[in-house]
Amino acid sequence: MSSHKPFISLCMIVRDEEAYLRRCLESFNGAYDELIVVDTGSQDRTVEIAREFDAQLGHFTWCDDFGSAKNYACSLAHGEWIIMPDGDEYLGPEGIGLRVPEMLRHVPHRLDKLLIEQRTLIKDDVITILVDRIFRNRPELRWKYRIHEVIEMSQERTAMTREFYLVHENALKRREDMRISQEREQMYLRALARDREEYPNDPRPAFYFAETLCGANRHQEALEAFGHYFHLSVGKEPARRAVAFRDAATSACALAQHERQRTLLFRSLADDWRPAETYVALAEMALKHNNRDEAIHWFTVAAGCKPSSDTFSISSAYGPQLFERLTALYREKGDESMARKWADKAADLRGKVCMTSAHPKKRSAQTRRKKKQKKRSNVRT
Repeated sequence: MSSHKPFISLCMIVRDEEAYLRRCLESFNGAYDELIVVDTGSQDRTVEIAREFDAQLGHFTWCDDFGSAKNYACSLAHGEWIIMPDGDEYLGPEGIGLRVPEMLRHVPHRLDKLLIEQRTLIKDDVITILVDRIFRNRPELRWKYRIHEVIEMSQERTAMTREFYLVHENALKRREDMRISQEREQMYLRALARDREEYPNDPRPAFYFAETLCGANRHQEALEAFGHYFHLSVGKEPARRAVAFRDAATSACALAQHERQRTLLFRSLADDWRPAETYVALAEMALKHNNRDEAIHWFTVAAGCKPSSDTFSISSAYGPQLFERLTALYREKGDESMARKWADKAADLRGKVCMTSAHPKKRSAQTRRKKKQKKRSNVRT
């Protein structure tokens, strides 16, 4: 690092990220002046890889508290801006890191935080959500909560950027590794229980506590926890309440409480009618009860929805898969005209997905092929 004050500090907390850290740091090439890596107890080559990138190393004794670990890493930073990715994320599109400093130099002074899109890859699906990762290095801007931590700030001081995004591809591995999955669930529940004690009237820890129980298939406990969240969030955060009602419906379905499931899905729509995911859930429920016409109705409504920028979205609820399901249902019904209509829409959308793939690996490969073709063309001329 040079002697002048750095403009951007890349700060990270890591643990056993040797499989991902190198790719993460390479993707940020050109995006930072100072690299700070705080290790929380790695047993692999994570620290060695960080040293290869001339990182300033720190150590934090793990205590089930992501917020405190991140705040310690931030306390070591000298840059005007902090960028804080997770070790198993990488920046896209390819090569964008070189443009990040210039973009941040043009951020209006009234803005202190930028939200960035995180794309989590799970099999053929992409789950998209806006996350806190870029903010000014000021003492008052620090992480709150032990888990699902956030930098709280007014909307007037916050904006979002679509110039670049983060790809998170480790979620499936952690989900499929039952040992890791169970360990993380227990750690999450411990941390969330402490946050609920510290912030008893705050709906955020209550929401994530219920979500974690639902993800752990502890559905009766999840429904009770969702009930507590609904009580705390009355009149607040409708987009998150809509997600909570939809996920509570998942727990009700798992417990064969189908009327309750349906009621919860409609409660979700009452808070936020925009997400296609809720209509897809109603269609799936109709199919389980052999009601094809109702399923077609809800899938058709879903087909008219667009992903929202202020809540998470699941790509299959907005992609060609949805149109293909309508195609299949109309074929079963014997309506070939409507089947062809939706098949054509699916084919058209698949073509667009191939051109601007949500999967960064595919897009990078296409970009490389185009560059090679252009290079050959230049050689021929």
